[in-house]
Amino acid sequence: MSEYKCDSGKPPVYVPHKPVSAVIGASFSVVSIMVANILRLFKIPQVSYASTSTELSDKSRFEYFSRVVPPDNFQAQAMVEIIKELDWKYVSTVAVEGEYGEKGIASFISYSADVGICIATSEKVLRNSRVEDFDRIIEKLIQKPQARTVVLFVDEDNTR
Repeated sequence: MSEYKCDSGKPPVYVPHKPVSAVIGASFSVVSIMVANILRLFKIPQVSYASTSTELSDKSRFEYFSRVVPPDNFQAQAMVEIIKELDWKYVSTVAVEGEYGEKGIASFISYSADVGICIATSEKVLRNSRVEDFDRIIEKLIQKPQARTVVLFVDEDNTR
């Protein structure tokens, strides 16, 4: 954005930039972490509408970061509470490779163990998965028909 403004052919007028008050975003936790590290140097607040990494809950590192969605471990805890309420004791899991999927499902498995929920099979969707890889995961899930549900920590594209 230029610091000079021209109206209807008049000579340019200097208009200084206004300082950044805050930043909204990013969507992905990994991007929010990088942005937060830069913004913290300037003490600029950041609010994310979708970043769920529990790492961002560490206020000693991310004191200017806030979010409007719960962190992954809260989501995992809520899923365990729902499964417990439904009195299901045997479930399968699928996680996407990376921090979101792996840490989220690890929290879910940990909370599950605390309340006596057993994991039938735990599958991982790799970053560069092909149709055959998804077919293999589905086959493994089908081999455990006693599992009452499949818990997903997977992004929207891989869910489809």
